[in-house]
Amino acid sequence: MINALAACSNNVDIDQELVQGAQKGDMKRVEHALENGANVNARDLNHHSTALMWASHEGHLEIMRVLMQHGAKIDAKRDNGESALWFTAQQGRLQAMKLLVEKGADLTVVGKDGQSVYATAALHGHTEITDYLKSLGITE
Repeated sequence: MINALAACSNNVDIDQELVQGAQKGDMKRVEHALENGANVNARDLNHHSTALMWASHEGHLEIMRVLMQHGAKIDAKRDNGESALWFTAQQGRLQAMKLLVEKGADLTVVGKDGQSVYATAALHGHTEITDYLKSLGITE
């Protein structure tokens, strides 16, 4: 029983290492965690965001690519509907958004308060994002 608990604790630790590495842009941490069995879709304990959500939020493109190559769910959502794509709109991360769209992200996702990706970008004044979304036919 103790060994099972220790293994569970180690899995949580390595999963959190992955999420924290993605958030901080630390590729070595991300690679170490993945090499040691981290769940690529694990969520942080405070916000329930995946590593891909954090990497997208912060605009860490190379980490996003590595996570997707390891099977990260592009359209995973938090309880309030926010996804990696929604975070790119909120934070004005155009290149991260383009990468997610290229990989097939759902453009119709809505986050907190029922805000669409377009509405979120507009609310935060990210005109480069709204212009890009308009070019894809998304206007609300």
